[in-house]
Amino acid sequence: MLYWQTKDVQTKVVELLIAFEALKEFYSPRGILLEFHELVAIAEQVLGIRIKNFRQLKKTVLDRGKSVVLLKQLERLIEQVRDGMDK
Repeated sequence: MLYWQTKDVQTKVVELLIAFEALKEFYSPRGILLEFHELVAIAEQVLGIRIKNFRQLKKTVLDRGKSVVLLKQLERLIEQVRDGMDK
């Protein structure tokens, strides 16, 4: 079981969007893979928040050692799910 350590809402959203970006499963209506800034725009609309410094937040999240390990674990889990879906 994973417990979310982050307290700041904007950072939580950015961490979630980084995982969504790693999934590479979110496409525009034209079939183009959504980029990180597009995922941020969607999250801002859905959640009704503004994330002005999302690029810096993303860099901060990725620079943290523990988060990198968590992201690697998320990537492995995503790959396992993908592999399971392919079967």
